Amino acid sequence: MKILIAFSFTLFFFSHTVLAQNDLEVTMKNMALSYKNTMQAQNVDSLINHLNEFKSLVLKSKELGFPPEKSVVSIEGIDKVLVLINKAEVLAKNGQLLEAQSILKSVDGLRKEYHKYHEPSLWQLIFG
Repeated sequence: MKILIAFSFTLFFFSHTVLAQNDLEVTMKNMALSYKNTMQAQNVDSLINHLNEFKSLVLKSKELGFPPEKSVVSIEGIDKVLVLINKAEVLAKNGQLLEAQSILKSVDGLRKEYHKYHEPSLWQLIFG
């Protein structure tokens, strides 16, 4: 009976971790789509709507959390993205569509930089 309880307890925490990671992956994919929509906006109103969606997804990813060993660096990257979004919001509200989108181009560079921290190493690929 104790083994069954221990197994159930372990299974519960493992499934919770997997689900949380899956939620983060889905949120990140939605962030990518939202970012693309933001960059393709043709007018200020559309840009502001997409920026609001993008910002809410970025904040959601921060709430969902990251693996403990990568949490500090991941939150640092998310915070940098939020700074850029806030700058773009100010520009968009002042009717400066192209300037806001220009600021947001830096988000792609941050994405590339910070995703490197989440790529598995060669040793992890070989030995799991």
